[in-house]
Amino acid sequence: RLIKEGAKLVEHADDILEELPPYLRENGGILEGVQMSLLGEAGSGKMPELNAEEKQLLEHIGYQPSLLEEIIRLSELSSSRANALLFDLEMKGFVRQLPGKYFVKTQ
Repeated sequence: RLIKEGAKLVEHADDILEELPPYLRENGGILEGVQMSLLGEAGSGKMPELNAEEKQLLEHIGYQPSLLEEIIRLSELSSSRANALLFDLEMKGFVRQLPGKYFVKTQ
């Protein structure tokens, strides 16, 4: 069943990185994003800045799990835009995705 749904065998971290969009893999994009979320802006210890859309979306996510569809409905963003922003927020360390397409605020 999992294979029919598109599951892939993961033996190494590279197997996961292969599934990411090219813009995140090129020039260390994913690694730079993770470093920024761990170190803050330019290693200064400050948290990364949020743009207006990220702030708007974050307002609809609490410390209790929120279902992706509910976040999209409340934010009035398109599904694709909300997913992209949630990924950015996750890389910056502001949200965490839970099983079942639930998201929680981390700070």
